[in-house]
Amino acid sequence: ADPLEIETIDAPGSEAGTMRVPGDGLMLIDFFATWCTICESQMPHLADARAEVDDDVAFLSVTNEPVGRSLSREDVADWWVEHDGNWPVGLDPTVELAERYDALQYPTTIIIDADGAVRWYNTGRKSVDDLLEAVETARAETGTEA
Repeated sequence: ADPLEIETIDAPGSEAGTMRVPGDGLMLIDFFATWCTICESQMPHLADARAEVDDDVAFLSVTNEPVGRSLSREDVADWWVEHDGNWPVGLDPTVELAERYDALQYPTTIIIDADGAVRWYNTGRKSVDDLLEAVETARAETGTEA
């Protein structure tokens, strides 16, 4: 499938602009919603995993909530600050990215390679160890070990 340009917003660790999915290497994508309490409780696990992973794995959290209607970009950025996000956060208003990766439950976390192939897929809250093990497995499968 052709890469998608996902709009990113101005928030800690995230600049307003776009991020290409898939990227040039492994990418961990977390699909979340600001109203999802499990998503909230997973944020520290994502932050801790991100701190342990080298920069060769891009992190991106994405919401497909109706930004511009009942929720603003500022609301998402405020949620991001409140939950200590510190990596790119993006918007998927057309749900194209979520549908491409069958990420219609919250939270869903995937790891994809540079071709967009799913190397790991999981729904629900993940521990730091789960996330780090998934990254290491994806690295080994793709020959991109750190």
